[in-house]
Amino acid sequence: VFILLHAAPMTPERIRRWVDVPDELGDVLRKGAKESHGAVVVSGHVGNWEVLLGLASLFKDIGDLIFLVEASVNPAVDRFLAYLRGTMGGTPERRTGGARALSSHLRRGGLVGLVVDRNARRKIGGIWAPFCGLRARTTPLPGLMARRNDAPIAPIFCLPKPDGRYEIRLYPEPSMDVRTDDVQADILEITTRLNRIVEELIRERPATWNWALKRFKGRETKEIGDYPPYSQYDP
Repeated sequence: VFILLHAAPMTPERIRRWVDVPDELGDVLRKGAKESHGAVVVSGHVGNWEVLLGLASLFKDIGDLIFLVEASVNPAVDRFLAYLRGTMGGTPERRTGGARALSSHLRRGGLVGLVVDRNARRKIGGIWAPFCGLRARTTPLPGLMARRNDAPIAPIFCLPKPDGRYEIRLYPEPSMDVRTDDVQADILEITTRLNRIVEELIRERPATWNWALKRFKGRETKEIGDYPPYSQYDP
């Protein structure tokens, strides 16, 4: 929230002053928007994920970025955060019903944004995928949207630099070669690859991850085993 208050409005000039953006990022997003059915921008709670919303104002020629957000327990806080995030250039959608809005936007050639390192409960479609040595409930939405729309995925993270600025790290596209007759297997493979990217980044820069997320809140075994004490049985 502090960064949102400090950075808003996130203009292209401010982005270029505070953030090192790789030259190829714009080309990757434009290619996804123009040559296929949009693009799925994926990130995690590593570094400063909120700054990534400013990319929508930096690459205005690509189109609007719609992203999913979690509702808090306080509607006034949600309205305030929605306002701040709106000044960054993107359009927030609540998780409830938001997936449909993202899918529709993607089919029109737009950009959609998702963070993939939160516990995704069974009732919202979370699937089990390996993460940091354990099986974790993970959102299948990036793989599902990419597979159904034949759209590329752009894994992007905003990491702090020693000088107080940030750098954008763009990972290779992880999904376009996953196209078999088994759609569910494809989605699991894409989800596993995305988890692996986040895991490798956490192991490289552990201090930059939001450890308070309780990533392993759900577990598929009654026995706690290697899961943390806060985990709950969620078969």
